[in-house]
Amino acid sequence: MDKVLILDSVDEKAAEILSNAGFHVDAFDTKNTPPPEKLKTIISEYAAVIVRSNTKITPDILNAATNLKVIGRAGSGVDNIAVPSATAKGILVMNADGNTISAAEHALAMMMALSRNITVADVSMKEGRWDKKHLTGVEVNNKTLGIFGLGRVGKALAERAIGLNMTVLAYDPFLSKEAAEKVGVTLVDNKEDLLKKADFISLHTVKLDEYILGSKEFSQCKKGVRIINCARDGLMDSEALLEAVEKGIVAGVALDVFENEPLEKGKGNPFEEKLVGLQCVIATPHLGASTSDAQVRVAEMIATQVRNYLTDGTIAGAVNAPSLTAEERSKLGAHLMLASQLGSFVGQIMPEGRLQKIDIDYAGGVAEVNRKPVTSAAVEWLLRSQNIQANQINALAIAKDRSIAIEETVVSDEKNYQTLIRIRVETDKGTTQVAGTLINKEPSIVSVDDIQLEAKIAGHMLFARNNNKPGMIGIISTILGVSGLNIKNIQMGETPDKTENISFFAVDREITQPVLAELIEAKQDGVKEVRVLNMSPLIPVRDCQP
Repeated sequence: MDKVLILDSVDEKAAEILSNAGFHVDAFDTKNTPPPEKLKTIISEYAAVIVRSNTKITPDILNAATNLKVIGRAGSGVDNIAVPSATAKGILVMNADGNTISAAEHALAMMMALSRNITVADVSMKEGRWDKKHLTGVEVNNKTLGIFGLGRVGKALAERAIGLNMTVLAYDPFLSKEAAEKVGVTLVDNKEDLLKKADFISLHTVKLDEYILGSKEFSQCKKGVRIINCARDGLMDSEALLEAVEKGIVAGVALDVFENEPLEKGKGNPFEEKLVGLQCVIATPHLGASTSDAQVRVAEMIATQVRNYLTDGTIAGAVNAPSLTAEERSKLGAHLMLASQLGSFVGQIMPEGRLQKIDIDYAGGVAEVNRKPVTSAAVEWLLRSQNIQANQINALAIAKDRSIAIEETVVSDEKNYQTLIRIRVETDKGTTQVAGTLINKEPSIVSVDDIQLEAKIAGHMLFARNNNKPGMIGIISTILGVSGLNIKNIQMGETPDKTENISFFAVDREITQPVLAELIEAKQDGVKEVRVLNMSPLIPVRDCQP
């Protein structure tokens, strides 16, 4: 029977479930969890490993994991797992999100503690002082809470804040106003609308390329604002936050997450260390999910998922693969790859604005199979292109929560291709569509906004729209070439009235921001739009037939 390794003090319920299923289980608490070098020497013995957030499953460890089939994360985030490396090795990564309520309650507790100076008062009492007159707080009643990111945790916090008679504003560019209104939240169109009104701000977003709150945003805040981050590090510029505190713009801060954990004096972010030392700052050691209720719940969930995958191949809670049986995967694999690539592509070229509707047409062979996993794959990777943490399991639920309409249609009059998927997306700023098929078992685009062409979807690409006049391809090619990029191939199509072209440039490596900026400047020469695309393989497909 396969061996399972459990690390990081995952609740003993996980070991019980797996042992009862006949697996040999080795479980370690956080104190005794093997260090990375030791882990590399033993990981090859195991078919599954279950971790919380402490142990890092790195590419080096995965290279030594010759028998590993599945990694289970007892919690939601997988930042400590090298998912791309696991995917490349065919290792399934699962998570178990049972922490929503605990995380929302922790953010609420931090907000209440900030509002009434609870931690400062506790310290003064323990030191024998009665500092009542210096510890006047504020009520949360009739105050405004601003939430960045109205996902599961943000929504749970909003519901509790509304129960405290707070007005709740949210900034989430990927959520519809209708979805926000269902939970009593007012969705704002830009950050500034939230910042200038919020008495309290709580962060619940994914990590992006730029800070949610930096110097500019802090300068726009209402004076005396109190800020809570129980989500993840990297959402705020800690140096700018420290400056805002020192200027009196920010009256209090509550932090549960840090750039380097555990936070050790002299080893972490120096600005975070200074913040933690301030009286107006509450710091906790990443306790958002640390309740006995949540730990038992996620242990049961992840152990059950791992057990089912190892025993009968059932996939649930997967991060890097669709939820499919082995038989279904064999039948649907190539269609899943096509849908995933088309979803990612259309998400990267669609008009800016709030996503409102996704229409998917199926024709030919794909119309005759179970289309639900295919639709899920398309929606999943479209959402992922928008920095939304979707997977094959939750993609449709996320879309529903955000009031994004999804419609499937089987088209019977398509005669040109043996199988065809067409995706149309509608935002509040416009509509676009893309169609694709399988050519030699590989995903290929055959039309964009009804412009016909044939382009293989793979690797690093540039998508361009330009006026149909001589020299346009030369302008773009020259910029790419001068930048040291090797153009592997170019595919073009033109509008029926021959006034506009679209082009795909496949290049040998990533197109950097400076190169993109130069391409954008070329708009004055007739280049109307350029988009950098990352069309790397998304789903490992094994033993699949088109």
